[in-house]
Amino acid sequence: MSEKSMSRNMRRLAVSLCLAGGFAAGAFAETKTWSGAVNGTWDFSTLNWLDPAGNASKLGGSDSVLFTDAGAQKTVTLAASPTTIGGSITFDNTQAYTLNGGLTGNGTTTTTAGLCGTGTFTKNGSGKLTISGENANLGASFSSQGGTLALDGLAALGARTIASYGGE
Repeated sequence: MSEKSMSRNMRRLAVSLCLAGGFAAGAFAETKTWSGAVNGTWDFSTLNWLDPAGNASKLGGSDSVLFTDAGAQKTVTLAASPTTIGGSITFDNTQAYTLNGGLTGNGTTTTTAGLCGTGTFTKNGSGKLTISGENANLGASFSSQGGTLALDGLAALGARTIASYGGE
């Protein structure tokens, strides 16, 4: 099997896993705010998030996430596995953010590090958001309501239709 064919099959598998295995928002779901206090990695094991009381926290799969200008790291890299979020994903920023993820390879292996969202994905605020990589699904709906949304390839959005309200 060629490397290109393997890469295509990995993308299909990532989309299938995302859509079949997404988390549903549960009773313990919270909105976690990105702090980036430890590093710039979006994962479920690092205390890069703040709970509603402002305490350092790990992210749960059914949580909603919020990115504001208060985040110490503005370049956020998804962990090396599909990152599935059951709640909403919101960027409410005036400063520039970059979300790195997707299927990446080093010529020998391909790593799936894309985002798989089952809630809504919203871009608010006047700041720029750059999304790179190939993501399986950024959410049930996607809207850009301000600022600039920059895509490093159309695969950055997954299979999405964009509603734009005053953004670029």
